[in-house]
Amino acid sequence: MRLTFSEFAQLLYPYCGMGNTQADFVTTLTNKIMIRPGSCSGDKSQNPMIDKDKRSRQYFFKGSRPIPRKDAQKIVGDMKKERFETYINSFPDDDVRGIADKLTQKGITRVNMLNIGEKCADIFEVILISGQYEET
Repeated sequence: MRLTFSEFAQLLYPYCGMGNTQADFVTTLTNKIMIRPGSCSGDKSQNPMIDKDKRSRQYFFKGSRPIPRKDAQKIVGDMKKERFETYINSFPDDDVRGIADKLTQKGITRVNMLNIGEKCADIFEVILISGQYEET
């Protein structure tokens, strides 16, 4: 089974959304995998999602538009997967377990409480590089 950015973001949102709008959650996810994400327009942010309007980010979340390749490449160029691992692992055990269960339901294997952060970071990296994750 394959997993797109939209499907990945929607899978994580109930556990990691923390009151963010869906559009803002796109920025949060990309910030959490980057070394220099930034927080607002005009800073030295590497995250191209910060400068996208809310409607565009909503399209990315819903899957009606993919993240543009040039933007994904910029995120990958400033990626530090360990940041995303730490982000996922920082949630309560019930949420982490929920994420692991949802990934398993999507056909992702070798997921458990001990490797969920690493697995999510790997999935996110592949999605950013190739547009989708497909387990082989």
